[in-house]
Amino acid sequence: MRILTKILLLLPCFFCLTTPLNADDKACIAWVGDFDEALKRAAARNVPIFLAVIQDSKNNEKNQTRETQTGSVDCYHESNVVQASRKFVCMVACPTPHSDHSKNPCPRFEGMSCENHILIFSRIRDRLPEGAELDSPQHLILSSECEILERSRALASAESLAKILKSSWKAYQTEKTTALVKDLRSRSPGKRTMAFHDALALLTADMNNKVLSSAVSKYLKRLKKRVDRLTAWQSIKRTDSEGALSLLLPYLADRSPRVREDALEIFAQTRPVESFVSSFAKRVRKEKTELHLQYLVTILNRYSSRYPDALDHLNKLVVHRNNSIRVLATCAAARPGNQAITRELLKRAVGEGHSQVRIAAILGLGLMEAKETLPVLQTIRKKKGRRSSLSHALDLAIAKLAGEVNAGEELKREVERLQRVSGSKSLPDSNRRNDQRRDRNVWP
Repeated sequence: MRILTKILLLLPCFFCLTTPLNADDKACIAWVGDFDEALKRAAARNVPIFLAVIQDSKNNEKNQTRETQTGSVDCYHESNVVQASRKFVCMVACPTPHSDHSKNPCPRFEGMSCENHILIFSRIRDRLPEGAELDSPQHLILSSECEILERSRALASAESLAKILKSSWKAYQTEKTTALVKDLRSRSPGKRTMAFHDALALLTADMNNKVLSSAVSKYLKRLKKRVDRLTAWQSIKRTDSEGALSLLLPYLADRSPRVREDALEIFAQTRPVESFVSSFAKRVRKEKTELHLQYLVTILNRYSSRYPDALDHLNKLVVHRNNSIRVLATCAAARPGNQAITRELLKRAVGEGHSQVRIAAILGLGLMEAKETLPVLQTIRKKKGRRSSLSHALDLAIAKLAGEVNAGEELKREVERLQRVSGSKSLPDSNRRNDQRRDRNVWP
């Protein structure tokens, strides 16, 4: 029961909608307005810093000519530049304000005040060697310790800036990968652990680092004690990133049921990732353990609100041979518009032998707002009478389909109650044979 309770607590609300991304959001670099915060984020993500140094051309005739020749701040809104910048922590340094008051939002650089980029200019100037000038425009690639890794004093176009960012990231990634792969094999446990966490950060920034991904996978395989494995997996869970979480996909097919359970539990609590759907679908076809199938219902339900393929695989669990899985999957998949399961649920409502599966089908038709099934449910209700174990479910579904006010909320509460008890094999299956024989002639 402890495990079942854990599963049910992980089941998300089946009636919540996801919030779509705003397609109208203006593409821009995610500037960080605090110098120390930028260093902190770069260290946490294990990524370099991109610093754009821009003198105010309005107050500097020399720089005005240079900026005219080499481009303007408009290049920071170009999609190729914005996309390349996502792998960096980004700052902009400018010594003069662009608004009437420096504490006002800067009209040229989103997400900060003019005071922010003035202070950053001062801080980076103090870090440069004596006599060095902050020419404009100038782009610096810095480490999280503020060491200058690369510097470019010329900017011909947005395309060239995107190339600079991509080449800088590739060079940084190659150097960091080499060092991390070496440390992951170190004899020092502390060095291996530190390298593992740094590697997760790097894989979060770029999931396509196959060399590092392979090295981390080998590191995880060497963790023989469950406590060590779970500690490492919790670190992966906290990243909530595709690059890091993909390291756990092979464990879905592990020979050990305990290992598979641990992996499924993490996927049940982390954000949906489209590329993982095929791995869960494969597990649905091969998994035999009831507990693990319950986790898969939870996972596919979370995914299905965002990815249609996940709903298709959830529908396959609706017709699974295990009664507990049929109930949970029906409660998850029964939603308006999912016509693929309407006929199956109606068959169960008419003559299913297992009472919980039948109740789930009846409630599911109500959740789906399948109004074409209302006459059949009303006929079943008349034959059942008040003493039937199905009467309450039938009343709720009929009320919902008939459009009664507040019927939906009570129906949802009954579905949630059914989910809580669906894993218990001790619940009676009363009158199932009689119900099946009595209602067989109702099917249209």
